[in-house]
Amino acid sequence: MATSSFAALLRQHRLASGLTQEELAERAGLSGRAISDLERGLKQAPRPSTVRLLVRGLGLPEVEAAALLHTAQPRRGPVPATEPGYDRHTLPLPLSSFVGRAREVDEVCELLQRVPLLTLTGTGGIGKTRLALEVARGLVDAVPGGVWLVDLTPLANPDLVPQAVATALGIPEQPSRPLLEVVTDALRQRRPLLVLDNCEHVVGACARLAEHVLQNCPEVHILATSRETLGIPGETAWRVPGLALPNSSDQPSPQDLLETEAVRLFVERAAAAAPGFCPTDHTAAVVDICRQLDGMPLAIELAAARSKVLTPDQIAVRLSDRFRLLASAVRTAARRQQTLRATVDWSYDILSDAERTLFNRLSVFAGGCSLEAAEAVCADPEQAAQIAGEDVLDLLARLVDRSLLETESTDGSIRFRFLETLRQYAAERLRASGHLAMLRTRHLDWCLTIGDAVWSGIEEALWLARVDREQDNVRAALAGALEHPSTAEAALRLAGDMYLFWWRRGYVGEGRAWLARALELDSRSGTSASVAAKQARQRALRGAGILARNQNDFAAADAMFSASLGLSRELDDPASIAQDLFWLGSNALYLGDESRARALSEESVGLYRQFTDPERAHWIYGPLGTLANLAFRRGDYRQEKALLDERLRHARDAGDSRGIAAAVVALGMVASERGEHDRAKELFDASREVYSKLGDRSSGAAWAIRHAARAARARGDRAEAVELLGESLRMFQKLGALGGMAECLEGLAALAADAGEAEHAAELFGSAAALRDTEGRILGPRAARAARAGDRFRSQSAANVRKQERELAALRAVLGPHRFEAAWQCGRERPVSDAVAAALTTTASQSGKPIAAPKLREGAPPVSADDEPSRRADHE
Repeated sequence: MATSSFAALLRQHRLASGLTQEELAERAGLSGRAISDLERGLKQAPRPSTVRLLVRGLGLPEVEAAALLHTAQPRRGPVPATEPGYDRHTLPLPLSSFVGRAREVDEVCELLQRVPLLTLTGTGGIGKTRLALEVARGLVDAVPGGVWLVDLTPLANPDLVPQAVATALGIPEQPSRPLLEVVTDALRQRRPLLVLDNCEHVVGACARLAEHVLQNCPEVHILATSRETLGIPGETAWRVPGLALPNSSDQPSPQDLLETEAVRLFVERAAAAAPGFCPTDHTAAVVDICRQLDGMPLAIELAAARSKVLTPDQIAVRLSDRFRLLASAVRTAARRQQTLRATVDWSYDILSDAERTLFNRLSVFAGGCSLEAAEAVCADPEQAAQIAGEDVLDLLARLVDRSLLETESTDGSIRFRFLETLRQYAAERLRASGHLAMLRTRHLDWCLTIGDAVWSGIEEALWLARVDREQDNVRAALAGALEHPSTAEAALRLAGDMYLFWWRRGYVGEGRAWLARALELDSRSGTSASVAAKQARQRALRGAGILARNQNDFAAADAMFSASLGLSRELDDPASIAQDLFWLGSNALYLGDESRARALSEESVGLYRQFTDPERAHWIYGPLGTLANLAFRRGDYRQEKALLDERLRHARDAGDSRGIAAAVVALGMVASERGEHDRAKELFDASREVYSKLGDRSSGAAWAIRHAARAARARGDRAEAVELLGESLRMFQKLGALGGMAECLEGLAALAADAGEAEHAAELFGSAAALRDTEGRILGPRAARAARAGDRFRSQSAANVRKQERELAALRAVLGPHRFEAAWQCGRERPVSDAVAAALTTTASQSGKPIAAPKLREGAPPVSADDEPSRRADHE
């Protein structure tokens, strides 16, 4: 791991010299604290005089001394990232000082550069996470692919470990490929340091992921924290010790005692809790506390927090009583865990009954909660000696003051979160109280209100933000509800309500998995007899169909939409029937059955025209879009525009911003097809502005940008076309939408061909072909023949296939058959992540070259480069 930062270079030279921080400090005439701060990067630009002292202490030769002096100079201007497309790290900003551990940091850093997997083990509260983060911060500039933290604490389902890694690294899902393979490809390309934090509750899944990564990514290093080792080949386990304690056989001075790691930690935290705290007045008691707590950081911090209400002497006495009580019990756990439990038991025992009850009940939340959530789930004013709703705020404040809860500010609001060790302790107490089932039911009921908010009509940006915050809670509620047939209907309702969120945010694979489990449990339990149960199943089926279609699984989508329509007819719900007819008709277009698509869409339109309620009637714009698509395929552009104008009118009447944006995009496409390029630009710009205000991350916004790029190319504006294609490609990549990614690569290939970069264009076309083959689509030199043969997955119009055949033939003529095939095959065999990265890094080189606007054949209908995904007639 090469490095260029001063902090890392200083540490490298010190370790090479075999010196500890204290030994270097003595040689250089500096303090040990100064060396520690420099190596942790807390002093970004040390004075030249300080650097010269370090050079002398290290005995560096002239060349290495000059290099160290150079890295100490403050940087001016932007620092380029070593890898395009992502940041250097995702490590949180430390909010409190890191005390001691200099030797441990050195040893772990050195080990991590020699072994592929290093697991920091030890009991809860020993400081595994804090040590891992400190090590990781020191290596940010030393690792080619940066440092990426994956916090596994909120996960209850081991199957979501690959998803957690993908989310942390910004890796999108890819239909038709296991997520673990996608993650592995990305890690192989980036070569990062991956920090897997809190593995113990999903240790099996972490072991499988780590083993797969190590077998396939030789340049990736993993730093894990866990209460137990992962137990796989190539792993090195390193047990995290407690903080250094004063040696009882020595007679150190009070100042020496205060410099000991454990004592320093207590003193700093006590001073933060009780300003004015004077350690020299209580040195003996502080040392006694640290010894009783075996130097465990969490235990020491919990004790120091009590300095607000207790003196160190009082704390020492109380801790001594608790340890004797715990030591007298029969325990099989390690002594350090017993000490930690004693610390938490003591903290718990001094709470009031109401504080204990709330502390226990808060453990039902995953990923924290808001005040309102705590009030809804944890308060029960009708029960004697329990918690009244109006008391929750004060009780939360007391738990925060006593360091049993943490707070964080998110989107202008405060959330309350446990340290994981404390959450587990509270969960044990909740189980022992006999109230776990009741709290899980309340938590599930509260999560159902989150699902209700999705469909309540409130502004989309608001409910999206709310569900973003509560994803871990929703996952926990779904996992719990899916364990019992008695909660099958609730699980189905919650999953059905959440599909719109999964769709909008691009969590398509995860959403399909939840819906499949909920539908299966509902089928096995036979609970879908009531009207409400049938309505829940109908929404879940429709959601499953929409998500399946987003992954290009059109056959599965057809089955789901058909089942949904059957239930809608059984419920005699005209609005729901009309929606299902639309989805079936739109999906039929993907399956190549135009006659069925027309019949279903016309039936849907007929039902919508009967509605007098504007709230229901405006959804007619969906099937109108499908009919407009059919008109386009027939070359009836007049009818296509008339249908799209009506679609836009309905969306505006209903004030549906998303519907307006989708209709405007479609009209922009019509204008572009007619050669009205300035008008097309106006329409595409308007649609992009609407999507931007919505904060949309779905495919609709990405397609709007893709069409705007096509129009820019038609106007001859190469720079804008390249910029828009890059933006659209990144969005499709995050969504895992292979069809959209393929279109963007094809667009960039066409621009490369326009600029005379024939070989590069052939490679991009080859990469696009591989993407379309992956998703079960047709592309390549034989695409026209396949389309004429009536292949089932006819995602491109015949005109577009012919246009692409002409482009490929032109490239073949320029390059010659051998060079063309070689470039094409190179693009096909390139991994998806590599192909996208290469396309994004070469867009800048393309943007400055002028092109001529393509000419339309006079007297012939405009050639559309649209394949079916870009013409989606849905609510996007």
